[in-house]
Amino acid sequence: MLRRDRTLHKYLISTSALVTGNYLSEDLSIDLSFPMDTARVHMKDDPFSRRFLVVTLDMPPEHAPGVVLARDQSYFGEVFSILLSIILGKEFKFHGLLETFGMHRLPNFNFDPNSKYYLPFYNSVPRKDLEFSLTLDKFGLIEPLLLEGTSVSDEFRKKIIAAGKFYNRAIRIFPNEPELAYLDLITCGEIISSFYDDEFTDEELYDDQLLRYFEDIETLQNGRSIVNNIKSRLYQVKRKFTAALLKNLNDEFFSKYETVGNQGRITRENSEAVIKAGYDLRSLYVHEGLEFGRYVTPHKNFHNEIVITQPQGLGQRATRTISGSPSFLGLERIIRFSLLSLINANGVPIEDRLTIN
Repeated sequence: MLRRDRTLHKYLISTSALVTGNYLSEDLSIDLSFPMDTARVHMKDDPFSRRFLVVTLDMPPEHAPGVVLARDQSYFGEVFSILLSIILGKEFKFHGLLETFGMHRLPNFNFDPNSKYYLPFYNSVPRKDLEFSLTLDKFGLIEPLLLEGTSVSDEFRKKIIAAGKFYNRAIRIFPNEPELAYLDLITCGEIISSFYDDEFTDEELYDDQLLRYFEDIETLQNGRSIVNNIKSRLYQVKRKFTAALLKNLNDEFFSKYETVGNQGRITRENSEAVIKAGYDLRSLYVHEGLEFGRYVTPHKNFHNEIVITQPQGLGQRATRTISGSPSFLGLERIIRFSLLSLINANGVPIEDRLTIN
């Protein structure tokens, strides 16, 4: 009798980019899925472009005394989408399981046309920074994050996947929810900064005026304990966010650009101010409801990494903040490179060009 294999779980994932090839390891395979009508295979990028792939995972049910535990395996579909998104720098969407524990499932095929299909995280052109080809075998570079017996700690794995979830969701929702997508990238950056909590120096966390105040206070009786108490109450979230991202940007990042021409580029010289402005933009949205989505949307002809549109009628503070902020593309590029650099430095050697000196 033909019986379905209860150890196999099949996930349907799609992407707007034209990916090729396949990936095969001991317990995992990733293969393209084509429509029966070959005329419907989109070879060019347009608002309706979707390419599908099936991930097959071999994972048997867990056994307890007298019981077979069939846990929900859908979690891994999101993880595969997150890791593919990070390594290739493209949008990936998990639609649901096709098969699990010998039972068939019906995925969710709902998706809207993508009006921003020409942007680098949607189109079929490899990303400029590391120039990874859009082939599924690149998943092997990042798969060790999921494997047991590697030097990757469980804590690191959980946190980096949590950060990657915000990154992946940001590029999925950007065409329809630009402000929320921008905030997701900021949240991803905040998780990245948490990896460095014990490494920040006073010079990174406090401005010159605060450092002088601390020096004056330390001359008082019990001054050292007073300063330590003050520091414990100063969370310095924006400065930690900025310092952590700057730690992960090396010469490779600053030597490659998605921009067309020289307008609106992030450089080593302006990167600190640009990152700080991006965090300020998040604060203006959260605390004052500032709508900024149209300003951070990269121009179709320039792919600008910094906002180049001059806001009108928003007030001096909002205008200044928006004008100095990264576009969604600029912030996305910073966040993705930081994720890759962090992974590369923590037991998953992806690429020498990600090494931070």
